Amino acid sequence: MLNLGVIYDNDSGVVEGQRKAFDWYQKSADAGDSRAMYKVGQSYYEGCGVDQDYAKAFQWFLKAGNAGEVGAMSKVGQAYYDGRGVDQDYTKAFQWLLKAAKAGDVDAMYNLGVVYYNGDGVDKDDAKAISWFNKAAESGDVEAMYKVGLAYSNALGVQKN
Repeated sequence: MLNLGVIYDNDSGVVEGQRKAFDWYQKSADAGDSRAMYKVGQSYYEGCGVDQDYAKAFQWFLKAGNAGEVGAMSKVGQAYYDGRGVDQDYTKAFQWLLKAAKAGDVDAMYNLGVVYYNGDGVDKDDAKAISWFNKAAESGDVEAMYKVGLAYSNALGVQKN
């Protein structure tokens, strides 16, 4: 079912294809497929094939995250951080982002760097921020590469180089 959704989703962005994709994602998610739960959440988040609804997106990301879908864990953390679709809660944001980052999610690694840099829900810690930015940079995140460069340029959490 998930694969049928992907086929329709790749149908050149045509609205009818997006609606059909969403229907198949929903069926697969209802059958317990965590990847499809993530896709349903993403569909609601972006408004693809369905009306945009951040609260529904969050609920589906949460289901997928609880089922072990790493990308969804990152989305849950980001939703808590931004307060989009759920009440803002920096502590929960940190917990979900850390879980996703430890599982290898690059976006979560970068966002943990932001959390530590800003001191949102944790003690501000430039060294930990740079450590997470560095992990994201080593995984190819361009924005994280820039942050690491700035850190070295300004001796922020690292020795000036």
